[in-house]
Amino acid sequence: MKTNSTGARYDQSLRRRRASLILWSLAFGLNVLPSVRADLSAPDNVLYGIIVLGTNQVTAGDTEFLVEAHRANGVPVARYQMGDLPEAGNFYKLQIKVEEIAPCRDVVAVLPGEVLEVLVVSNGVAQARQTFTVTQRGQATRLDFGTATTNSPLAGYAAWASALGLALDSQNLDADGDGISNLDEYIAGTNPTNAASRFVLMIAVGRTNTLIAFQALQAEGVGYEGSNRHYALEQRGDLRSGSWQAVPGYSDLLGANQAVSYNVPATNAPLFFRGKVWLDPLPGEQR
Repeated sequence: MKTNSTGARYDQSLRRRRASLILWSLAFGLNVLPSVRADLSAPDNVLYGIIVLGTNQVTAGDTEFLVEAHRANGVPVARYQMGDLPEAGNFYKLQIKVEEIAPCRDVVAVLPGEVLEVLVVSNGVAQARQTFTVTQRGQATRLDFGTATTNSPLAGYAAWASALGLALDSQNLDADGDGISNLDEYIAGTNPTNAASRFVLMIAVGRTNTLIAFQALQAEGVGYEGSNRHYALEQRGDLRSGSWQAVPGYSDLLGANQAVSYNVPATNAPLFFRGKVWLDPLPGEQR
């Protein structure tokens, strides 16, 4: 379990085309205007994951391995050669075009609900296969072949990173340069592309009391399936000796998008506070 601690067209040509069709219809006395189909552009679906065959994980250096997605009739719609995208690291990454109106205009596009066969191929021979049901456009889905090795990135992190446009194995990087790793931002629920987004303790000192507050975010959205975010507030009187102790009643708070506050009892002795946040279970972790 890892913890994170901190001190606080309309297309003009389409318009002209439609206008010319209307004028043509009127000129010939037709009452029915021809229909014009327009598909709105949307991001491709992303299907990604790791490949473990037996006890061996396929890596970016194993360029003889291909991952292909086929329709039920065997027609391929997406293909990835290991190592093609440096940012994918040891993951495969399939870009699947999805349209929402049948029949598809693009010969390699598919429709939501369509079942694809995903194959791992080496030297022309299928080494593993699974099925995948196409989701709505713009979705990122993880589909592993085999069991993740212990040094593989978190299952949830990869989905979260992909949705934010980050490399799948970028957990040790710091995308916004705020001194907090991408993985720690994932755990805290903050935005790794915005340095102003971070888990902080807010301290308000009044005449008669001191208030410490923070926002406890719920673990929700892509990459947090089946996981909960927990928080703790800890204190100590001396940074040079002793240890951090949980503030009574604040040792394990479930994040539910609520504001958490603590009134510090009056004292003449110095006190130091820190906040902790963690995910339990980690997405992909077996209990």
